[in-house]
Amino acid sequence: MRIVFATGNKGKLREAAQILGPDFELLCPADLGITDDIEETGETLKENSLIKARALYEKTGLNCFADDTGLEVDCLGGAPGVHSARYATDGHDFNANIEKLLSEMAKHPDEPRTARFRCVVTLIWEGKEYFFNGEMPGRIALEKSGNGGFGYDPVFIADAYPEHTLADLPVECKNNASHRGKSLRAMADWLRANVLDRLEIMAPAGNFECLHAAIQGGADSVYFGVGQLNMRSHSANNFAPEDLPEVVRICREAGVKSYLTLNIVLYQEDLQPMREALDAAKAAGVDAIIASDMA
Repeated sequence: MRIVFATGNKGKLREAAQILGPDFELLCPADLGITDDIEETGETLKENSLIKARALYEKTGLNCFADDTGLEVDCLGGAPGVHSARYATDGHDFNANIEKLLSEMAKHPDEPRTARFRCVVTLIWEGKEYFFNGEMPGRIALEKSGNGGFGYDPVFIADAYPEHTLADLPVECKNNASHRGKSLRAMADWLRANVLDRLEIMAPAGNFECLHAAIQGGADSVYFGVGQLNMRSHSANNFAPEDLPEVVRICREAGVKSYLTLNIVLYQEDLQPMREALDAAKAAGVDAIIASDMA
């Protein structure tokens, strides 16, 4: 299933791909030819995450998600916080950000070095917005260590792995403890429960009684035939062409997809019924037409 992550950060993309797994085809804006930077003008992580997700959805119309992450250091009053990515410069120069962080913390030698990463993920799925939060507590090291990870990873020691910075850890360990990992896992769980699982719920609806029963039973989609042709194949899943506008209306009000099914083998001797069925389906606005060649 295709979904777009509003980031160009390769580290984030790797982390997200590992967490979402093979059920999802993960794309980034560059894959779609989008290279514009999105200005993050929010005052909170949630606001910035929402700004990025909305901007991508408006450009593509595709299901997408965005995150915003902040490092909060207690002795600095919660800084750099929402400004973490641009703490030292206007760009994402994390070497400069780390140097500034360590320099600022050196002014508070007697205070605890406790800190936390926080992340908010905004998912836009079929036009609706959902939010997922994650937090990783820890502390800031006295100096950089490790070659892995990205961002502030070389100086952040998670409470879950107190002997190493995030940059010293294998990717799997970091993902298990990370703030973004927690947010992404919560999003992935939601998608599996509310999208992937529901894709299997597809019910026949050959008359209005069956249609209402399928909807009440929690179907995500219904399929049906049109006209006399399906009657020739002894199928009960059949509506008259003039019924289709009402079928589509009922489905849309219930949030259920409507699929017309056509057995093309039955049309080999006479194409006119197929044309009539297709015309009726297009005029009514069914969500999809499914053709098969099963005899």
